[in-house]
Amino acid sequence: SKKLKTWQKRYFILDNVALYYCKSPTSVPDGFFVIRKCQFHLEKESLCFDVITAERVFRMKVPQGENELMEWAS
Repeated sequence: SKKLKTWQKRYFILDNVALYYCKSPTSVPDGFFVIRKCQFHLEKESLCFDVITAERVFRMKVPQGENELMEWAS
């Protein structure tokens, strides 16, 4: 089916092993990506980066601009 996908706000925690995501800053993580099993792709024009797993591509949009995007990339 062709559904219109909308952005869902998520909060992230990054450590040496994984990128965890939560629905609120104080909630328990809803899931995670093992970093060394993922690829990352930046798109400066759209202020997005993709987390590419074996099963799926997750598009993340950075709300604060290019400086924040580059901070995530470093």
